Amino acid sequence: MNLLEDLSDWIFPRICFHCGERLEPGLTALCTLCRFYGYPQSEPIGGILPEPFSFLQPLWVFEKGGSLRKLIHALKYGGVPQIGVELGECMGLQLLPGLLRQFELEPEQIFLIPVPLHPKKERQRGYNQARVLSMGIQNILPVRLAPDGWVIRRKWTRSQTGLSPDKRASNLNEAFGVEDSVKVLANPLIGIKAIIVVDDVYTTGATLFSLMREVRLAVEKNIGSGELPEESSLIFGGITLAAGG
Repeated sequence: MNLLEDLSDWIFPRICFHCGERLEPGLTALCTLCRFYGYPQSEPIGGILPEPFSFLQPLWVFEKGGSLRKLIHALKYGGVPQIGVELGECMGLQLLPGLLRQFELEPEQIFLIPVPLHPKKERQRGYNQARVLSMGIQNILPVRLAPDGWVIRRKWTRSQTGLSPDKRASNLNEAFGVEDSVKVLANPLIGIKAIIVVDDVYTTGATLFSLMREVRLAVEKNIGSGELPEESSLIFGGITLAAGG
């Protein structure tokens, strides 16, 4: 850090969201210890997942009233995208290695799709929290990231918080669109074996499931180009920062 940053950190010390201890230089959200041991690890989402999902893996368990809630609120509304990058690094360090082993993948064979925000909402926040999480994952492993705008949010949807599962699904009906030009679609997916959607919090999964349906349809539509992998050979999944909420 330069002298001005050192002075600012002395006057307004940066503290860990979880333990409250002063952060090491270069960190914004969690200290090194809390990155790995601050929150309970989540189990994979069990039960029968809707097609085409092979897995759905959150990193941490979301506990109401805990510091993770404040951290996720800061990620979404705090105007500090670096928080998302750092939390994405936690996902890259703690989630991806296990998935690579489980499905016998190389990092370069993974294609991440951040859940998009409606353009109006993204302008309000200044960034898409799912994309900065994905950028953090990419800091750790050389995964491929969907180009910005490759998946779009077609309509403004009200918050999913407090909605029943049926209303969540209805709220997201035709919410997403995927660029279906063969030229645009095929290039990012050449050599890809796994398509993984990325979001901040898993609750019912309605957002992830709705988005992946559109992605799968777009892939199926363009299989005939000869440049895409066979749809049946692709692994589809999702990862999130937390489960619950």
